[in-house]
Amino acid sequence: AVSLLPIALAASFAIASELGTWAAGLAAGMLAAVNGLARATAGRLSDRFGRRRVLAAVLAVEGCAQFGLVWSAELGSGWVFVASAACAGLGGGAFYPIFGNVVLEYFGDRSLLQNQAIVYSAKAVGGLAGIGAAAVCVAHFGYGPVFVAAGLIGLGTAGLVRFLKQPGRPELPVRPQLGRPTVSRPGSRR
Repeated sequence: AVSLLPIALAASFAIASELGTWAAGLAAGMLAAVNGLARATAGRLSDRFGRRRVLAAVLAVEGCAQFGLVWSAELGSGWVFVASAACAGLGGGAFYPIFGNVVLEYFGDRSLLQNQAIVYSAKAVGGLAGIGAAAVCVAHFGYGPVFVAAGLIGLGTAGLVRFLKQPGRPELPVRPQLGRPTVSRPGSRR
């Protein structure tokens, strides 16, 4: 839901905040472009740095981006709004492929179609909450409180990622290193 909110409402938020149509259009374009690029690179990053670590990072970026949109609207800065929309695209775009990979790793490929159907049908629920319910809330409370709530949800979700573990397996300690592959390669020293 958090990733769908700026897709649907960032442009109208920019217009309502009198940032101009240039900021609304550029924010929507940057959000879409970065969203696509993030999807293309997310898998590679999660292979290198670990799925949970990268998933937590992109969810945190998505959450912080919501605060950036509110802050830039308050400042009246169209350029900061566009940059925040790009960050929202980064977090929202990278989330989907990483989460799909986590599901595949945790549940295997025997029920691949069923598991992927569940993951991506959650987007329908997110659409109702992140777009439909959010639009109703914007009408009652304004853009700021709705985007702040989304930011809090995004950051809360990023914090909860550390509790993910494969069902039926003990939790492994998190490795303190950053930047090394999480899987040993044949012939490598560990």
